Amino acid sequence: MIRELGYERYVRLMGIREAAEIDDTKKYSVLDIGALDGVAQKFFPNADYTKYNKFITRTERADYPDRSFDIVVAADVLE
Repeated sequence: MIRELGYERYVRLMGIREAAEIDDTKKYSVLDIGALDGVAQKFFPNADYTKYNKFITRTERADYPDRSFDIVVAADVLE
């Protein structure tokens, strides 16, 4: 998997997964903001995974109510 992602991106996504302290025996949900290719899903295989590719600003919020997801990933976004 490292070869297809590149080392830096792999380490970044693996670090996010480890920081989330996931219990893979339980169902959880992940919102991936800016996930054009959806590769983060490989790091959360048991998740109810949602990609979100719309533009978000301080005045335009995401289309989901607060606390809709257990984990929110924003690893591949332009800031």
